[in-house]
Amino acid sequence: MILIKKNEEIHTENSHKYTIKSFNNLVNEACWKIKKTWVDDKKLFSVHCLAL
Repeated sequence: MILIKKNEEIHTENSHKYTIKSFNNLVNEACWKIKKTWVDDKKLFSVHCLAL
């Protein structure tokens, strides 16, 4: 069990913003491939399926 003190800060998320192109470059540098990319209508959010 983890005890949390009153008023103790809890870090819950890291959010990193990339364009699809810059994310593709990052993936390629790590020797991965993007198999499929899904985007919302306004292209504000994307989800990527990766493979080695």
